[in-house]
Amino acid sequence: MAITINGSGTLSGVTAGLTGASMPSGSVLQVKSTTKTDYESQSLATDTWWHYSDSSLRATLTPIASNSIILLSAQLTIGEASGQWYAFKFMKDGTTDITDVIGDAASNRDRVTGCIDKSTHDDNNRTINLQAVTTAGDTNERYYNLAIKHSSGQTRTMEINRAPNDIDNYLYWRGISTITAMEIKA
Repeated sequence: MAITINGSGTLSGVTAGLTGASMPSGSVLQVKSTTKTDYESQSLATDTWWHYSDSSLRATLTPIASNSIILLSAQLTIGEASGQWYAFKFMKDGTTDITDVIGDAASNRDRVTGCIDKSTHDDNNRTINLQAVTTAGDTNERYYNLAIKHSSGQTRTMEINRAPNDIDNYLYWRGISTITAMEIKA
């Protein structure tokens, strides 16, 4: 059908609105994002995952199609006074590993999305950026969150969005953390 401009300035021959089904492959169907601006602390034993699933830092999504691609991205600002090694991974619904966004299994090695090494300045925070791609698998509502761990050899207090020695001084910062889930048509 041809598109026609009528005498009143309206169009005919146009279907109103796009649906996910009518969009081409690679189209962004929806974006869900949350930014955490306050801080959170957790006493965490070495080699133990902190599954941070509070609504202040999770992206809740109900996919339109089960074969959609989900692009996950996060910026996480963390602090911990010992300056050790840190590992991170994307999680689904709190504590469920998303196996296609973590490394392959290899003996006793942890499967993670990303990691950073110790900082030269133990008293301040660090920022890590993560990005991973998974598939929807179904059209049920789910949320994506992050998990954090350290390898200091003892229990440490992990911080989100602040330095471990939160001194009221211009040398110590408060950051933000963000998580985003973007559904892309397959």
